Amino acid sequence: MLKKKSGFTLVEILIVIALTSILMGVMFTIYQNNNRSYIIVTAKSDLYRANLRTLDKIRGDIKKSSQLLANYDTYSTSTNSIILQMPRLDVSQAPIVNTYNYVVYRLNPSNSRNLERIEIIDSVTTTQTLNQKVSSISFTPKDNLSNNITANIENTSQIAVVLVLSDISRNLAINSQLSSNETMRNK
Repeated sequence: MLKKKSGFTLVEILIVIALTSILMGVMFTIYQNNNRSYIIVTAKSDLYRANLRTLDKIRGDIKKSSQLLANYDTYSTSTNSIILQMPRLDVSQAPIVNTYNYVVYRLNPSNSRNLERIEIIDSVTTTQTLNQKVSSISFTPKDNLSNNITANIENTSQIAVVLVLSDISRNLAINSQLSSNETMRNK
């Protein structure tokens, strides 16, 4: 009597190996696509948060300021820099008459991707780099009717800000643009 042999034939094993290889290739492709999507979304989110933090700082200073100045010390206001005059406040947060601090926002002259916040208090200057990924920034003075001001910027009551950041992360170029229109203090 012949015994029936149990087991797999060589053809069956080769078919299983081929199918497993195809399935692993498909799964690897899906993993790669998901991983790339995760990297892109994470990089965009990080850049957006950095843009939002930077814009929030600028917006806060604009809201506290009482005047946009054309010039102060060695600084001047242009489309990509502003000089804000801020009333100095006492402990109760009331303005001290005729006493001011100054804040300048500008792109660093030696590295135009660095946005600087320069604070001048009692002739003491403090410079802080707010962001190192700036593609462009623009400041537009506006009157109380939201019309652009090209002359007599001392009459500014609002400032429109457009901030664009860009970054290259893992060979991906990513941009983030935010804008805001802020009203100055007591305007």
